[in-house]
Amino acid sequence: MRRRRYRTTSTHHTPAPTYMPEPALEPVPSRKQYFDSLESYLAYCEQPSDMPASLTKSRHNGRQEFMGTVTFAEAIDLARHGWTEGATMAKEYSAELHSKLDHPEAIEEWKRTINGGGSIDMAAFNQGRPDCFLNFEQGEDAERFISIHYNARLSGAVDTAACVRRGVMVAALIDALESNGYRTRFTFAFANSAIASNYTVEVYVTVKDYSESLDLDKIVFLTAHPAAHRRINWSFKELLPDMERRHLDVGDGYGGPARLTDPADLSFNECNNFHTTDDAAAYIRELLTKYEVTI
Repeated sequence: MRRRRYRTTSTHHTPAPTYMPEPALEPVPSRKQYFDSLESYLAYCEQPSDMPASLTKSRHNGRQEFMGTVTFAEAIDLARHGWTEGATMAKEYSAELHSKLDHPEAIEEWKRTINGGGSIDMAAFNQGRPDCFLNFEQGEDAERFISIHYNARLSGAVDTAACVRRGVMVAALIDALESNGYRTRFTFAFANSAIASNYTVEVYVTVKDYSESLDLDKIVFLTAHPAAHRRINWSFKELLPDMERRHLDVGDGYGGPARLTDPADLSFNECNNFHTTDDAAAYIRELLTKYEVTI
């Protein structure tokens, strides 16, 4: 019997790459950054990041349901020109809120001096309210200016519908204050914290100053549209210095929740999504009593 021969071959294995752990996180001071206009903030966020393209999630196309828009450019365009669909939703939502707020128990005793005569308050006239022919004297000027901060941080677990509910409620409140003779200063902001350190970042963008009229289309985009946070605010964090990005885990988690620390008359820091208009109406009524406003 002939012995079978087996061909032997030598296999050259490529050595496994040496494991190189990331350098330890270095302490960095927390950051507060201010922009005096929405345009200056958008122009800043449009800059390219030095991160690998695979990690700059703000610029990844697709995932419209989660990101709010298909592209980053679309989000920037909505921020500059307003979200008409959102403004329509805001008006519808505001009307529903007003229907819940506009009943006798919501009309508290007027605390301003009343004078007869003057122009007719058509909203009150249509509701059959006797105060439609009355004028209400303005209070002290300092009491009629209200600063509003909106913390736009948005958990990944929050869906688009919840984001819209909360944001539209805030826009409706601003509109109610302006309609009642108050001048508002609206600041779009966000705050995030590191997971494993004391680092925090806070950004404040002045969108509307006291002397400016309310642009509901723009306000609603910033407060209610997921792309305002998941594209534009993420883009800001992708432009941070590398060590600050690592503290926030930018490219993956983009930081944990944090509160705004700058003071404001009204500060929306909580992630209250107001699942029903009854919840929102109760919250608005509670806020407005501070300013002796009823709607």
